[in-house]
Amino acid sequence: MNNLNKKPIRSRRYLFEGEGSNPSLKFKATYLRCLAWRIPHLILKLFLKGIGLFEQGYKNALNVKLRNREIKVARLPIELEGLRVLFMSDLHFEENPELTDVLVDTISQTKVDLCLFGGDFQRDRRKFLDPAIQGMKRIVDAVEAPLGFYAVLGNHDTIELVPELERIGVRVLMNESIKLESKSSPFYVVGVDDPFYFKFDDIEKAFENVPENSFKIFLSHTPDLYESAKGKGVNFYLCGHTHHGQIHFPFIGPLLLHSLSPKEMGMGEWLYENMAGFTGPGVGTSGVPVRFRCPPEITLMELKSGQNE
Repeated sequence: MNNLNKKPIRSRRYLFEGEGSNPSLKFKATYLRCLAWRIPHLILKLFLKGIGLFEQGYKNALNVKLRNREIKVARLPIELEGLRVLFMSDLHFEENPELTDVLVDTISQTKVDLCLFGGDFQRDRRKFLDPAIQGMKRIVDAVEAPLGFYAVLGNHDTIELVPELERIGVRVLMNESIKLESKSSPFYVVGVDDPFYFKFDDIEKAFENVPENSFKIFLSHTPDLYESAKGKGVNFYLCGHTHHGQIHFPFIGPLLLHSLSPKEMGMGEWLYENMAGFTGPGVGTSGVPVRFRCPPEITLMELKSGQNE
């Protein structure tokens, strides 16, 4: 096993970011692409303020709802029928300071089997971690999930989050799998590191300990790996990243989803051959802290046997 400062390398992210505070030159160069998006975001923010819509968009972004969804999944073991999964993605805690209180009020005393997070806990890598860590701690304390809390990192997250999240009980899957069991039926949650800007994903490594015929929930920050996941026999693909565009225009929808996957896989429930998928709209915001015609969502899923067997 490779080591970096005597720590196991769970993802190539360690090689690029080091300990987070002193990343490699190659990583810094790649990160400049992220920063370039600040210019159009600033223009949009100034435009919305100029036409008097910014405040309404900000209020929309804090109108978080807990939505119940039944997800039809092929080859679902009978023991896993009705498995309840709470999913949140793209929380970007420091973007909206009031968000944490809204979230905790919304999910307080929620009881599920399993809680999953799709990455992007941070908004800005250069800022301190406290908003994300304190926000996540309050979420973990508010939710009852006997099978545990699991997460992947997004393109806004830094490696320094990993030990802090795991300290509060959120296991971060960095090209790894975890074997769980419900009603004596084993299944696997497989998580990959961010496949977007930095290409930290390693799907072969993530599945190396997963039996071929097992039931698999795949957790990724983006929907872009849908073909590779299907090739690994994934039953249910769960992701975020797109925010569903944050702003939907009448008759047009979102202008941009920041994804290489087909548009239908960038928003809501989808199906690729016999693999079920869900791309969440996100809880927080990025770039501009507003939403229009695209409400934020905490998703409570109940898995049901699919008709696409």
